Amino acid sequence: MLIILLVFIQFYPTKLIFLPVTLRVILSAMGMSLLVYRYVKDAVLGKPLWIDRRFLMILPTLVLFTVFSAIALSYNGTRDPMYLYYFSTSFLMLSSGYLTVNVMSYFYREKLSFEIIAYYCILAVVCQLLFGLVSYLNKPLVLPLLLKTDEGLLQLRSTDTGRFIGLGQYFMNLGVANGFGLLLIGILLKNAVQYGITVRLKSLLTFFFVLIAVLGNMQARTTTICALIVLAYLIFSTVRFNFQSLCAGLGQIIITAFLLIGLLGFVVYYWGDQLSKYNDAINYGFELFMSAENGKGASTHSSDLLKWMLTIWPTSDKTWFIGDGWYFTENGGYYMRTDVGYARLIFYFGIFGMMVFFIYQIIVTLISFRGITTKWKSIWFYVYLTILIINIKSCVDYTFYVSLFFSYNILYSKRDSVQRSQYKIATASLQK
Repeated sequence: MLIILLVFIQFYPTKLIFLPVTLRVILSAMGMSLLVYRYVKDAVLGKPLWIDRRFLMILPTLVLFTVFSAIALSYNGTRDPMYLYYFSTSFLMLSSGYLTVNVMSYFYREKLSFEIIAYYCILAVVCQLLFGLVSYLNKPLVLPLLLKTDEGLLQLRSTDTGRFIGLGQYFMNLGVANGFGLLLIGILLKNAVQYGITVRLKSLLTFFFVLIAVLGNMQARTTTICALIVLAYLIFSTVRFNFQSLCAGLGQIIITAFLLIGLLGFVVYYWGDQLSKYNDAINYGFELFMSAENGKGASTHSSDLLKWMLTIWPTSDKTWFIGDGWYFTENGGYYMRTDVGYARLIFYFGIFGMMVFFIYQIIVTLISFRGITTKWKSIWFYVYLTILIINIKSCVDYTFYVSLFFSYNILYSKRDSVQRSQYKIATASLQK
């Protein structure tokens, strides 16, 4: 229960109204304190101090974040420090994952592995979805909790009543977390043999995939985009196209989907009148498909707004190269009224700053997923593809979500490399 709570806070920061900072910042401070304590302890005991070279790989990009931000702010005379202090912010994001992984290690010892961390991440996403479902079906039941969080108050004031409310996070960020959960499920299903996943567990993971893809869409429609990317990973991620395994994997998802649809049909048939008041959530989640069915084309209110935002780009060379030094307006709105991730980064600190942002994401995701399976490169490709695509809709930093795996890979990569070698030897023996 403690681990699920920590992972939940890692994904959904949760700002309680009586605290000055989010719960994730508190975890970050605890993680940083733990790291400092261990270094001081080793120094007192005369042990050699070490810093993993992979950790040092991210430092140049973090320095460049500060440099490009400082140039944009000083040249334009603005005061928006969105990425000026990203050097320290990134360490806080990674240190919260460091704390959580160490807590996991305390309980699991040598048994801690990538798949165990992935299971907890998936459970955290499912718990968020169930909370969203309960909040929609019976809002008074969770209202006291929502009123104690800043995110809950914001969503309660929103005029967009058709979507599920989230705890500790809201709007598109819920879709990003849902997508990351779907990606982890895809990784586990694709590498079920290596991870020793049983048929029952595969069925449960498939059920979770469909559940997140359906209910998650009622929180944020970004979930659909991520689900399509994961399906592409399941189909195209191997060089050797194994038609039999492809049919088996997709068949399991299709069968589960039909069972859920059958169950939904049964519920609608017998309790259709009572369910009519939930049409708003259904209409919101599946607006894309309903618009296509009604002959209006595959579009939503969000996609129409995005089309307009994609026309907003810098009009001066100065903005393209240096930026305007604004991420938010002084009133807290989106600068230039655009939420397109690429545009917001360019408007803030120019195209070179934007490039540093995505180079940083490359390094962090590479360190996080390197070596987790024998075919980790295809996993990293689809992770980064997800980042590139969802940043069209809004500026998304994946550090929050991969920090658990970043810390795990640095702390336990040597042990895992032995396990992977053993797996390769066992596989080669079976092939002979």
